[in-house]
Amino acid sequence: LRRATASLACGAMPCHHRAMTIGAAPSLVLLGSPHLQAGHTRADLPDKLPGYLVAYLATRGDWVLREELAVLLWPQASEAQAQNNLRVNLARLRPHLAEWGLQERFVAERRRLRLDLPSDVADLRAAHAAAEWARAAASSAAPFLDGLSFRAFTVMGEWVRTERETLRHLWRDALLHAAQGAPPQTRLDLAARVLQTDPFDEELLRLQLDALAE
Repeated sequence: LRRATASLACGAMPCHHRAMTIGAAPSLVLLGSPHLQAGHTRADLPDKLPGYLVAYLATRGDWVLREELAVLLWPQASEAQAQNNLRVNLARLRPHLAEWGLQERFVAERRRLRLDLPSDVADLRAAHAAAEWARAAASSAAPFLDGLSFRAFTVMGEWVRTERETLRHLWRDALLHAAQGAPPQTRLDLAARVLQTDPFDEELLRLQLDALAE
């Protein structure tokens, strides 16, 4: 695989001059700066609606009703206008998915949509649900969809902020579980990861002090 950095932010038509060769199985990184990763090949999601659609559908990881997505994006529009807006923007999304070789992972039915693409968020959730604390704690501490502004899509922006807090809670909870019974240095390392993002987290400060005292 060649090293490449591509972007979806090039309009509605395929960007042949930036076409990516993806041989490895692709996955989506949603913690931190969101991007598609396939081996050494990386494609950043743009801070535009195509990027928002990919991020949302991949995060949901299941069927999403067209009506639900249309209302989330255009809550002030009439139902007919919102649905039309969605159809237009899904059509604009398809060339980008084709450029990435993901067109078969996107399923569009008359009433619902799905993007079947593994992600770090899905892995964090699965690890936490399975009580695989070390695996969940190893997830990135970076904020969910960092760098995407969701300009003109304030309701989706509110969803992102809620999801960001939920994911951070899952990660922090996994880290606390992973620290239980761990050697002092491991506990110090785990505490340091949280304290880098929230230096006033009292529970993690106590964990750090207890480990230092041993």
